[in-house]
Amino acid sequence: MERGGVVTSSPAAHSARGLEGFEEEEEEREQLVWDRIPMQRNSESAMSIEWAESEAGADTDNDNDDGAQPSSRQPPQLQRARSAECTSSAAASAAGMAVKRQRLAHAASEGEVDDDFAERQRPAPPPPVPIPAVPMAPVPITQQQAEAEDERSTCPVCMERWTAGGATRVVSLRCGHLFCKRCIARWMRRAAQTRRRARCPECAQTIGKGEVRPIYARSISAVDGEQLQRAQDESRRLAERAAELEVQLRMLETRYAAMCANSSRLGAELAETAERAAWLEAENTALAAQLAEKSGAGSCNADGNDNDGNADDAGSSSDYRPVVRLRATHRSPAAEGAMRRLALHPHTHTAYATYTHRAQGLHTLAQIDIHETRAAPLVLPSLHTAEIRAAEPSPHAAAPHYMLTASTDRSALVVSLDGAPTIAARLPLTAPAWSCAWDPVVPTLCYVGAARGLVTAFDLRNPARPLHMWDGPRHGSAAVDFSPVGSIAAVPCGSGSTRLVVANAAHAYALPPPDADAASWLQLTPSPDAADHTRRACFALSYDAALGCVAASFRSAASLVHELYAVGFDAATLALAPATWRLRQRLTVASRQTMWARPALFSYVDAQRVRRGLFCAGVEASRSLRAWDAGVVGPAAPRVLLDLPHDAGPAGGPVLDARGFQWSSGSSDPTVLATLTQSAIRIYDVR
Repeated sequence: MERGGVVTSSPAAHSARGLEGFEEEEEEREQLVWDRIPMQRNSESAMSIEWAESEAGADTDNDNDDGAQPSSRQPPQLQRARSAECTSSAAASAAGMAVKRQRLAHAASEGEVDDDFAERQRPAPPPPVPIPAVPMAPVPITQQQAEAEDERSTCPVCMERWTAGGATRVVSLRCGHLFCKRCIARWMRRAAQTRRRARCPECAQTIGKGEVRPIYARSISAVDGEQLQRAQDESRRLAERAAELEVQLRMLETRYAAMCANSSRLGAELAETAERAAWLEAENTALAAQLAEKSGAGSCNADGNDNDGNADDAGSSSDYRPVVRLRATHRSPAAEGAMRRLALHPHTHTAYATYTHRAQGLHTLAQIDIHETRAAPLVLPSLHTAEIRAAEPSPHAAAPHYMLTASTDRSALVVSLDGAPTIAARLPLTAPAWSCAWDPVVPTLCYVGAARGLVTAFDLRNPARPLHMWDGPRHGSAAVDFSPVGSIAAVPCGSGSTRLVVANAAHAYALPPPDADAASWLQLTPSPDAADHTRRACFALSYDAALGCVAASFRSAASLVHELYAVGFDAATLALAPATWRLRQRLTVASRQTMWARPALFSYVDAQRVRRGLFCAGVEASRSLRAWDAGVVGPAAPRVLLDLPHDAGPAGGPVLDARGFQWSSGSSDPTVLATLTQSAIRIYDVR
């Protein structure tokens, strides 16, 4: 195909026509280039021609000797000649070249030169036009690396780089040596002109025209086989060494794990020993304090009687002083979340706290294992759509482990805690819920206190329909108090039935039995005197069956009042009455109460197998938890046994709730006292 006066052909045409067609095309292209672009050879080109003739002569002498190897050295002038051709000026005049062609033609007519010499006198094709490259950061390489790279990617004859197409396209011979297409074509053409068998310039093996195979590759680079083998051997050696080191690492890891286990065991033993030492130190301090009190109280009155002549025996409450040790502090699951109410499950050694995260719309429970002192609280899936006001675990061991929650979203939930927490029943309400309680006798009965003075009883066998409803205290047929029921205490009356004591914003009331006809609520706490203009509100109730005592807490503008009552029932009606509701203690705390906090009344068996009672309540002014002896009976104010501060660190704050429990009646089990602030739960051991 002729394009712009230059004869060109495609690679497919080359493959079809073979080497002969390529030679003819190469001659035509060279002739046209010589006519259009005159070039000027320098002295170095002449030297390369003389070297080529000498090499051809040497090859002719060795043509009949198959074992002879041609000289494989490269002419030192060849590379310089090619470089001179690439850098020679293209401004040679056409007239000079015409004169040169006339001289050559005249010499040929006179027989002075042969065709082969005339062909060798033709100038080489011009160098390719360089394409401007994108500027890149230079990569520093050594001169030795550059020379090695040139040797691996250039033709051994013309020292030009191989290309993927054109005259310098890389081809392979039958022996495997590589050359550019132009050089091997000239080599074979020269051998044909001299009527010699063409041989490989490298190994002198005979080659034919059909044994020249093009290499379809973008780039070719020779690699040193010995160096590659050495690299492979080194890689294999390093892999074996890495395997040995891996085995050693596994052995060291095993030894480290064993040492860690041993260290953990020793640490546990050390912690247990330190705990024993702390308990002994605390008990020693308590005994020293009791001894000091006894020695100070041993003086005689003016009438000769001892001051403690009416005191109890060695096991009495006057000698009682508990020993308390902080076991763990559990922070809120999130800094933006808040906790409000606390519950201790009586069968699973687990504490639960109501948890609200308003930004996430989360209203649920946070679960804490009593024995895991460093574990973070586990947040259960969201249960309600509004704040949870109360949470009470079921006290029945035979029944499934249930948790009753009451929320201001006008619903109460029964959550099964066996396995993954699931909602077992949903109890519908007509008003926002404020409190809840389980029946201590019937496992399927529960009670929910709500706004507008409503108390509703539910049977879990039919949770969609309320069993009974009390609609607030009445005067005749008209309701007189619509304040929310903030606390419920279910008191067993000893005949298989239960009586409810509830607290609203004014008093503590005893509810009539569900089968009573239009019976009104019975007010249990007295109203303040007419001369006392201070209004007080009953905000919490606590009940302990072992002590047979109910604690009612009141708040006013300047103080807190906690009253402990002994619970009794009418022998005929088994109903609570003011005559059977006897005041045992009155505790007054000079502190305001702006937050809806809940005190705790509980009992336990100490190391001397004596049942003790504690009444614990938060003091907002000092941000502490104060505990009194609940076993003292009489008008005298009982002693303050504990005063635990809660104002230190980020976990500090007013105490919002407190719960206490002993999981068995054995004296070997420590009693747990748990306190709750908005941001933390503290677990104490009491002995």
